[in-house]
Amino acid sequence: MIIRVSVFGIFLLFTLSVIAQPSLEEAYKSYLLGDWGNSLFEGLEIEKTSPSPQIFYLLGMNYLKLEDFPRARDYFRKVIKNFPQSKLYESSFIKLGDAYFLEEDFNKAILTYEYVLKNFPSTQFKPLIYLRLAQSYAKQGLWGKERVYIDKIKKEYPESVEKKYAEILEKRGFFFTIQVGAFSHKKNALRVVKRLKKRYPVYLVKERFGDLLLYKVRVGKFKERKRAEDIASSLIDKGYPARIYP
Repeated sequence: MIIRVSVFGIFLLFTLSVIAQPSLEEAYKSYLLGDWGNSLFEGLEIEKTSPSPQIFYLLGMNYLKLEDFPRARDYFRKVIKNFPQSKLYESSFIKLGDAYFLEEDFNKAILTYEYVLKNFPSTQFKPLIYLRLAQSYAKQGLWGKERVYIDKIKKEYPESVEKKYAEILEKRGFFFTIQVGAFSHKKNALRVVKRLKKRYPVYLVKERFGDLLLYKVRVGKFKERKRAEDIASSLIDKGYPARIYP
């Protein structure tokens, strides 16, 4: 009788452990719902018993969303190193570049994106990579190189989603500027403009997002980022939520 109970107990524990084990589908569902913490927890549990390119990639994506960029890169590299035949191999290089981009290490981001273009010449992600390269060069104030990739998107992929974002970059202009506020009511934006115009080269930009029209207060058009950083610092000292674009 004791032996039967023990065997049954072991069977029950095994069954419960199987039931408790999250599935890859559940982890992906949590990710798609924006529950990145739970998706990460589920993914780490799955990794213990079932490591795969899918779970490594998912963990990398979760760490990317949670802004833990070094860990994100670690998992994308696991796909690259261990699963070169995986369908996620190429995407992992792009996400590796994104992790550098989001961490503002633009030189390494550029090198990674250019590696993809060189080694995957038929990649379906070419318009996205062009956009990332344009954004990376813009962040460094390399306006000529930014324009090269904007033009590539417009010429080679005129129907792509990326073309819309390329046009936004182009419309913004080839300079650094500082945004100190965005308002749905023009009069509120004009109050800020009035306060700033005696000391700063302030201007107003209108941008529409669907049915929402925003009035954005911006300061300066600088060719060098250092100058923009100095002005932004003085604005922050005065209590303005200054942010440099691009």
